[in-house]
Amino acid sequence: MRPGEGLELLLVFRPRGLRSAAVKAAVTLYGETLARGSTLVLLDLPRGLELLLARGLAPGEALKEAVERRLLPSSPSALSALEPVVEAAAKLSRELGIELTCYSDSSELVEEHALASEVARFTLRASITGVRDSDLDAWLGLIERRLELGSRSLGRTVDELGFHAARARKPLCLTGLEAWELARRLRKLGFKVELKSAGLPYLYAPLEVASRLASMGRLDRPLLKRLVEEHVNFVKAFAVRSSSVDEAYEAWLKAKAPWLPSHSAPSPSTY
Repeated sequence: MRPGEGLELLLVFRPRGLRSAAVKAAVTLYGETLARGSTLVLLDLPRGLELLLARGLAPGEALKEAVERRLLPSSPSALSALEPVVEAAAKLSRELGIELTCYSDSSELVEEHALASEVARFTLRASITGVRDSDLDAWLGLIERRLELGSRSLGRTVDELGFHAARARKPLCLTGLEAWELARRLRKLGFKVELKSAGLPYLYAPLEVASRLASMGRLDRPLLKRLVEEHVNFVKAFAVRSSSVDEAYEAWLKAKAPWLPSHSAPSPSTY
């Protein structure tokens, strides 16, 4: 018998980098927990953060202490995107007595932050020199390292979710855009997985497109160069002129795909 045979699991997923998507995910998480009578919520936050919330720390204080304890990297934009989720988790624990389990590995988060810093350095150089053919191997190596980290993290996450979800009634799990692959693997373990999105439709950024194509073996050098150039243009035309990741994304979305809906965040008071 498979470990998750017949057990229900809801995956709530969103683009992790956007605060607006995080607010919508927090609303969904709170509402679905109430509606389903769930007893466990699994969060893609670093293991140990639930202990800080159990001490009654406010969301901002919990995130600050998580950084001090090196559970999270010190990234203002990433912390801003996490705050609505942490606030919803705190309310679920405090008001409803829901068990919280954070399943992300802090070392993977630190590694991801280091790769993001490397992207920033490459981007600065390319904005000065242009995207040179001689730099493409470095960009491809960076993309491959991000894919390797994602693959390693996905395998560990499947094992961890499978273990925790099997011990609770109608658990919910918050995750990112890897949710479809998570669902596929968890269904192989016997779980009845349902997916619910927040912050979609989402227009993938140029380097995200490059990563997806590389994972399918469809990224050649001319296409890589074009996508890196688009990434550099995005940073110069939108990111450096905006006060937040969300603002840059919204401006870019209107320029690239004006037919897609805006992702302005609802008020957190809706949950």
